[in-house]
Amino acid sequence: MEAVFLKILNMSICAGWLILAVLLLRMMMGKGLKSFRCLLWAFVAIRLSCPFSFKSAFSLIPSAETVSPAILYSQNPTVHSGIPALNHAVNPLLSHSFTPQLGASVNPLQVWAFIASLLWISGMAVIFLYAALGYLRLKKLTSPSIPFKDNLWLCDSVETPFLFGIFKPKIYLPSNIPENTINYVAAHEYAHLKRYDHLWKLLGFCLLAVHWFNPLVWIAYHLFCQDIELACDEQAIFQMDMDEKRAYSEALLSFSLPRCKLPACPLAFGETSIKTRVRSVLQYQKPALRGTLFAAAICILSAACFLTNPVGKGLSSPFDASYSVTEIVYGAPQYSYSFSSLEDAPQYHLTADNLLYQTAIPPLSPEEIASDQWNLCGPAAETQLTKENFDRYFENNGPVGFHEGFSAENFRRNNHKAWLVIHAADTIPQFYYLLQQKDGSFYLTYGYCSAENGLDENSNIRWMFRLSKNDPSVEEAFNLLNTLTESISYENEKISFTIPKNYLYPENWNISIFGRTAMEDVGMSVHLFEQENQQKNWEPGKTYQIDLAGTHYLALNMEVSLFDNPEVSRRIDLLAFAEEKPYLHFYF
Repeated sequence: MEAVFLKILNMSICAGWLILAVLLLRMMMGKGLKSFRCLLWAFVAIRLSCPFSFKSAFSLIPSAETVSPAILYSQNPTVHSGIPALNHAVNPLLSHSFTPQLGASVNPLQVWAFIASLLWISGMAVIFLYAALGYLRLKKLTSPSIPFKDNLWLCDSVETPFLFGIFKPKIYLPSNIPENTINYVAAHEYAHLKRYDHLWKLLGFCLLAVHWFNPLVWIAYHLFCQDIELACDEQAIFQMDMDEKRAYSEALLSFSLPRCKLPACPLAFGETSIKTRVRSVLQYQKPALRGTLFAAAICILSAACFLTNPVGKGLSSPFDASYSVTEIVYGAPQYSYSFSSLEDAPQYHLTADNLLYQTAIPPLSPEEIASDQWNLCGPAAETQLTKENFDRYFENNGPVGFHEGFSAENFRRNNHKAWLVIHAADTIPQFYYLLQQKDGSFYLTYGYCSAENGLDENSNIRWMFRLSKNDPSVEEAFNLLNTLTESISYENEKISFTIPKNYLYPENWNISIFGRTAMEDVGMSVHLFEQENQQKNWEPGKTYQIDLAGTHYLALNMEVSLFDNPEVSRRIDLLAFAEEKPYLHFYF
């Protein structure tokens, strides 16, 4: 049920972009072209009802799948709207609020998705029940009608003309209808019948019931009902002179009713926007060929741009960027070592010339943790994934070891591009797959292969990570943190550190140095460089010193961050430098 709801949600989001476009385009169409407006709403109906679409380079839909079904099982839930600014604003909040806790029996998003699905179904049931009751009420209201002529029926209990029925619709007229208005009323209702508007409106109502949670669909349905009335008015008055148009307008006014007088679904003659319709009738002019061609061109371009899904849209090259692990989607069950947290997972960097670098897995020494050094894995060569060269390297071809909702087959089928990297290490050679999925998500597999034969039947994939590209500002901040921490040194009982000289915005630094000193039998807390940090006047390129001589420090730490962002921060044990234990410098 949750998967169906997410599919409907994605369809509704895609249709929402088209609805926004139609709201703009319908204003660009000239007078006498209301039928083309209805065609635009037909495009919206296709988007709302069709679960698939063709791909096109002309598509203006940012993302065909904003909310992936895999989000229900993700350790780091994210959306892919196709708009980077929106992703950067929403995804941190989403991950913070819905990341499952370690040891939790269920992903919180699964609970919320289940609740949302129940609400969605309940809303549909209420709307359809309202429509059914309205249909039965109107059926009862029109049951004593008597035939008049040409599918026209007279009824004492109705106050306005309307078309009612699905398979054999009838036109119902009030019994006291003035004789001089019958022809105008019939012309309008026959236009509805000829255009099958009773079926189109029923379809629109059903789509409204399914997508009731989308406010844009309510706006679209309201305007669609208005536009089909205007289109029928145009068709009915096409051959009328001005006197007949005035008489037609008077008929509109005489049968106008509040919307609440008729139940859902029937097409009433005086149903919507009487003022707009009268103005449209009196100002109607037969459209010129140029205007008709312009409206047709708008419809064709709209179909090309909004009825198709993006192909490769937003799938920029993954190279020349750094990545962090945001989710471990697979771990081979035959191995005992695993990461205790994502912070322990490696970092990756892809150069512009297709070289892959990573930090060591697992860390080979405490010094490597401190130095955060990059190891060259090798060049990435583009390849095609098959069951033989991909699925087979997972335990039992993939069903074991994956988080729920993931599988090797799904990754292969949904893949856009893949690259293979083979690292001929001195001990056990490794191989990597880089997977760029059709929805833009990026994954990396890490595995072991044979030193003699390369990839063979004994090769296996150890981990599969979901990677997220580091934001340029975040990546720059990490580089600056590395530069500052690498400048820390101890000499002549003094600890020194230097503010990076190539960064000229000292107001963004937050450097707090604090600790405890031994004073006789008690310890006392100390804070150093408080004035510099409070006034944000750290001087680029300047070296600051802490004199340890004559002071017995029990602890001395530096906490440094940029942009007041806790994710771009580092805590450093400064006494470890004095004790010549550099691998104890960093606490993440």
